[in-house]
Amino acid sequence: MTTAEYKDLKWLKKESLKDNMSNLELVFEMLAEASTIEIIKEENSDWFNELKIASSRWWKVAGTARKQLEKETWKKVINKNSNLLN
Repeated sequence: MTTAEYKDLKWLKKESLKDNMSNLELVFEMLAEASTIEIIKEENSDWFNELKIASSRWWKVAGTARKQLEKETWKKVINKNSNLLN
């Protein structure tokens, strides 16, 4: 899901996306970012094309973890109503 698609799902215009994420959404985003850093370090990726390849892999790591949690809890992590207040 792109940032624009995510904002559309949550009906956001100019508001901060991170300010409108639930704790679980923030955790999975952090997992994705941390995974990217580790993949880049491990492969000594040093430029844009390598970064693009690594970033697609980190979203896979975070996506797999999110789907497993959704399966275990029977609840969707990403939804239009989730934000820090929920």
